Amino acid sequence: LKRGALKKVIQGIAPKDLADIAIFGRMVANDHSLMIEGAGLFSHALSTHRVTNEIDFFTAVDDLKPEESEGAGHIGTLEFNSACYYRYIGINLDLLRDADHLGHFGDDEIEAVLETFLKSCVLAVPGARKNSMLGHNPPAFVLGLVRTGQPISLVNAFEEPIKPSKGYIEPSIQAMEEHYEDLKKTYNLDAVELRIPDRDLKGFCEGILDHV
Repeated sequence: LKRGALKKVIQGIAPKDLADIAIFGRMVANDHSLMIEGAGLFSHALSTHRVTNEIDFFTAVDDLKPEESEGAGHIGTLEFNSACYYRYIGINLDLLRDADHLGHFGDDEIEAVLETFLKSCVLAVPGARKNSMLGHNPPAFVLGLVRTGQPISLVNAFEEPIKPSKGYIEPSIQAMEEHYEDLKKTYNLDAVELRIPDRDLKGFCEGILDHV
């Protein structure tokens, strides 16, 4: 793309694609003026406790092999684990609404983008090994915050790995809530707070959107 071509490109992009670009960003290597910083913030999902990988030994059978070479067509191993994960997702609303992002969208359009973003973040699950592992587990707990200032991650709640007594979920939630309370007191954090399962997904999204 030549310099100054960004406006023409944007005019030809569908609204749903514009929203994706505004949230996730784009970079054009040969023209830094075309770089769009993403308004979305995404952390890696980290286990809240110590995890030991398991080994899955598998075979694949080839039904078309001749009798003299019967047996497995392929054998192999796959490492996997099952853990309670913490992940952090945020979105910079000021950046999302500026002229280089969705500033030309109306309020209703931006609200629709945010609602879709919220629902997708809550319901998204990893796609890898989806047919052999079936890891479609909705989150047991979601803490949603609407606040001004820099983003705040709560991952340090798990600097000391959770040790289970009756599972990992409840002690992980407790550790995260306690760490958040400590941060609020120490740094005078002020935020609108909403939680799943205190609210259902629809009520959670509506509560967030009421304060943005």
